[in-house]
Amino acid sequence: MIVLRSFSKKFYRRLVIGVSLPVLMLLLASGCGKAHTEEAPASSEAKRKKMGELTEEMHTLKAERDKLDDEFKEKQHKYEAIRTSSLTALIGYVKKDDLIRNVPQPGFVASYETTPIYTYIPGVVEKIAMHKGPAGMRQVDIGDSVKKGEVLAVLFVPERVADVKRKKAMVLQARAELIQANEMLETAKANVKTTEAQIKEEISVRPRIKAKYERWSSELDRITKLHKDGVVDKQILDETKHQFMGVEGELGEVEAKVRRAEAANEESKAKKARAVADVAVAKSHIDVAEADQEEAQNWLDYREIRAPFDGKITDRSVHTGHMVKPVQAGEKGDPLFVIVREDIMRIVVDVPENDAEYIQVGGRAHILIQAQENQATGSKGDFEATVTRKSDRLNETTRTLRVEFDVENSKYHLMPGNYAYADIPIDYKGVWTLPESALVQKEEQGSFVFREVDGNAVFTPVKTGVRANKKVQLLKYQEKPASPGAEGKWCDFTGRERIILNPAGFVDGVKIEQSEPAN
Repeated sequence: MIVLRSFSKKFYRRLVIGVSLPVLMLLLASGCGKAHTEEAPASSEAKRKKMGELTEEMHTLKAERDKLDDEFKEKQHKYEAIRTSSLTALIGYVKKDDLIRNVPQPGFVASYETTPIYTYIPGVVEKIAMHKGPAGMRQVDIGDSVKKGEVLAVLFVPERVADVKRKKAMVLQARAELIQANEMLETAKANVKTTEAQIKEEISVRPRIKAKYERWSSELDRITKLHKDGVVDKQILDETKHQFMGVEGELGEVEAKVRRAEAANEESKAKKARAVADVAVAKSHIDVAEADQEEAQNWLDYREIRAPFDGKITDRSVHTGHMVKPVQAGEKGDPLFVIVREDIMRIVVDVPENDAEYIQVGGRAHILIQAQENQATGSKGDFEATVTRKSDRLNETTRTLRVEFDVENSKYHLMPGNYAYADIPIDYKGVWTLPESALVQKEEQGSFVFREVDGNAVFTPVKTGVRANKKVQLLKYQEKPASPGAEGKWCDFTGRERIILNPAGFVDGVKIEQSEPAN
C-alpha cells in the first residue's frame, strides 16, 4: 500500500512538470515575439540573460520529469510483481461468538431518599426539639441521626388549639342530642303501646253494648206488635223505645271511643317514626362532629414537625421564634429541615445512547469509589453491584440513560455526592466475529477485510461493531459493484465467507497459490 501511495504522489508531480514545460516554452516564444514588435526599454543583454535563466529552468524540469518517469516504471513493475506473485494465506471463517465489552462511566453517590421538610400550617416556632448526641443534650441539628416520627420542632398555633376545643364541645353536644332523641323514642314507643291498649279496652266493651242493643231492638219490635194488637198500652211502648234509644247511644259512644283510640294510636306511631328519625339524625350529627374534631386535631398535630423516616439531618434553616408558613404551588422556599436516608445508597450512572439498549436490570457492574481508597488501611474502595433500575428513557439533552445501583450502607461509609466510577460489562451474544488482526483499517475509508473468492484476494469493505478480547464484531460486507461507478450491495454474513486472517502483503486481485487453514 505504501508503494501505491508513493507512486500516486510522484505521478502527480510528473504530471505537473509535464504541463509546466510547454507553458515555459510558450512564455519564451511570446517573450521573443514581443521583443521584435515592441520598443522595449530593456537592453538586449538583459533579454538574453532572462532567456538563459528560463532555458536552464526548463532543462532542470525536463531532467526531473525523466527521473520520475523512470521511478514510475520501476514502481509499476514492482506492483505487477506483487499482484501476480503467490502468497501463503491463512484462511478462516467468521464465527458466532459472545463478546463482553466493559463500558466505564463516571457517576455519583446519592442518598436513597432525600426529603425537604416544610410546615403544613402557618405558625411561630415555639421550640426546637432536644436531641441527645455525642456532645450531650442539645437542639436537633445537622449531622444528627433521627428516627421515624421523632419530633424536630413544635409550632405555637393557639387558634388551632381553640378550634379543637370547640369541635370537642360540639361532639359532646351531639351526643347529648342523641340521648335526648333516644328518650323521645322510648316515650313514643310507650305512647304506641298505651293507645293500642286503649283500642283493645274499647273494643272489649263493644260486644256487651251490642248485645244489649240487639236485646232492646228485639224488645222494641215485640212491644210495638203487642201495642198494635192492643195488648199493651202506649206508655209501655214509649218506655221500651226510650230504653232502646239509650242502648243505641251507648253503642255509638263505644264506636266513637274505638275510633278515637285508633286515631291516637296512629298519631303515636307517627311520633315514634319521627323519634326514630331524630335518633338517626342525632347519630349523624355525632359522626359529623367527630369528623370535624378529628380534622381539627389532625391540623393541630401538624404543629409538631416530625421525621418521615430513619435518617440524618443534612440541613436546618429554622430557629425558635421564626414565623413559618406552607409553601404554595409554584413558590420556592427554604425547607425547615432536610433529611436523607443513608442506610441504602444509590450509585447513579448515565450510560451513552449507543450502549443504553444493552443495559439490563439485574446485570452486574464493578463500582469504584475513589474517596474510599485508603493506602493506610488497604481499602480499594471497589465492590460489585447489581443494576437495580433504569430509566428506559433517554435524557433529551445529554442522550444518556439513567442507571441506578442500590448499595447497602449500614456502616455509613458512603456519602451523598461521592464520585463513583462504574465498569459495566455488556454481553453481545451470538454475533459474527473475526480476529482484529484480520481487519485492515484505513483512516478515511473505513474497515476492510480480504475475502478469498475463486482463489483471488478480494479487498472488501465491512461494517464493524464492538471490539473486545482482540475480536471485532462484523455486521455487513460490501460486494464489488456490477459496473464501474455503481455502489456495491451490502450483505449479511452467513459464516461461509472465507477470510484471509494475515492480510499483510496482500493487494486486491492477487492470486492465492497457497493457503493454509487457520488453527
